[in-house]
Amino acid sequence: KYLNQIRNIEIKNTVTLNPIAYILNISTSRTNTLLNLTDSKGQTLIANSGGSINLKKKQKRVQPLALLSLLKDFLLKSTFIHNQTIAVHFKNVKPYYESLVIKSLKKLVFIKSIKSSNLQPHNGCRPKKIKRFKRRTKRL
Repeated sequence: KYLNQIRNIEIKNTVTLNPIAYILNISTSRTNTLLNLTDSKGQTLIANSGGSINLKKKQKRVQPLALLSLLKDFLLKSTFIHNQTIAVHFKNVKPYYESLVIKSLKKLVFIKSIKSSNLQPHNGCRPKKIKRFKRRTKRL
């Protein structure tokens, strides 16, 4: 009897629900600011960059201006994520601006998890050795 009960338990399929419906990726680089919304399977739903909202050159990488304008545009496009659970992933975003984004998103969605990674080196790579130039003397 006991073995039959174990076999019946193994046959039953268990369905687990993913509590996170969407993933919001925000990344800044030296030249641009990017914002992507994907579903839990990884398919891109909304992709924004500094250039897509008509920011030029230095405006694309100045963090508060680019981030807030990207976020405003994102919130206008994504009416379907209201009252959903999301995970927010930051890449190379300063902590103060992370908190700005989180405060503005808290009003509309339920933030399940926050992941932050800063990939900029604290001191940078070792610079190249400076080439020594030889002085030439004048020939007589």
